[in-house]
Amino acid sequence: MPASGAGLIEGILNAKDYYAVLGVPANELTPESARRAYIKLSRQVHPDKNVDNPRATEAFQKLSDAYTTLRSPDSRARYDVRGSSAAAGDPEVLLGEIVRQLVREFIEGEFDSILLVVDTINAQNPDLNINRDTVKRVLPEMLRVVKDGERLYNAFKSDVIAAADVVSKIRELHVADVMTRLELMTELLRIFLGMPLQLETLPRVVAKSLQLSIRHLDLVAYWIVATRSYWQYGSQLVSNGVMWGRSWVDFARQRASRGLGRAAGTARAAPSPASQAVVSS
Repeated sequence: MPASGAGLIEGILNAKDYYAVLGVPANELTPESARRAYIKLSRQVHPDKNVDNPRATEAFQKLSDAYTTLRSPDSRARYDVRGSSAAAGDPEVLLGEIVRQLVREFIEGEFDSILLVVDTINAQNPDLNINRDTVKRVLPEMLRVVKDGERLYNAFKSDVIAAADVVSKIRELHVADVMTRLELMTELLRIFLGMPLQLETLPRVVAKSLQLSIRHLDLVAYWIVATRSYWQYGSQLVSNGVMWGRSWVDFARQRASRGLGRAAGTARAAPSPASQAVVSS
């Protein structure tokens, strides 16, 4: 295939298959080699660089179709079996594959494919006029934001799970269990105050303030636990006192009942004064 210019455009349009379009033999093609070939060729056949050749847009579109088909193992397998008509398959599936590939390259810091998509959109829709330089300048900033978000997620993941567990315990508490609720609320607040301490960019003054607040919370938590323990101990003493009191009352009641029973029996067994007078006479 000619190296550049009109000959390269004609070579792409006359290529017998997508492998020939990319200029990579089927037995040597990998997703990475397909990407490199696509980037190299697209820069040469882009319509903006071949304004005098009306066939440049068609060649650029065919090159994009070849790359989209061969970089995905699934669409490549369909293409190898049934040709380009089957490679496209379900348009929604194909679009999903393209988006996933663009996202993967974006996360890896590779922006060439995204910029080529911008070029393709501009070539097919001149009225949109997307500023390529602006997109190129914004992409690294977007990647930095995504990476920062990923680091924050990894840093706070365990804390968020712990906080969710505490909230679940609070919801299961009885409304009258005030001390346990205070203890869990203190633990939840401690988790939230400790999360910013994992940030490397946190100012030292703020970090010290948060650490001091956490120490104060630890003291509050200790007071709550101690108060609850004393409360439970006092409640147990009162409960035991009530039980002992009831036992003594029951015991006294039983003794009194037995005493009254014996007194009544003695009274029935003793002879009356009238009977004693008759016996005497």
